[in-house]
Amino acid sequence: MLQITWKPGPGSDHEVTLEGRIVGQWVDVLMSECDTLLSRGGSVTLDLAQVIYADSRALRWLAVQPAERVRIQNCPALIKEMLGGRSSGSM
Repeated sequence: MLQITWKPGPGSDHEVTLEGRIVGQWVDVLMSECDTLLSRGGSVTLDLAQVIYADSRALRWLAVQPAERVRIQNCPALIKEMLGGRSSGSM
């Protein structure tokens, strides 16, 4: 299960806190929601501090997002390593 909490940031930026596991159908939900927000312009900051697991599909999606549009912060060490060290924000 994944809990997604959306918080409007300054201007057209959005802050998203994720808690739990990014797996299966939750990857689709996260991708869809982020795509919707990004289509309006601005950026999305994903706070991964409370993420305990991300499946390979979630990791691939996170890894290919343009850093200027999708920032990752508070990334747990294991997920950071699995992302291949993509550095964005305070990851």
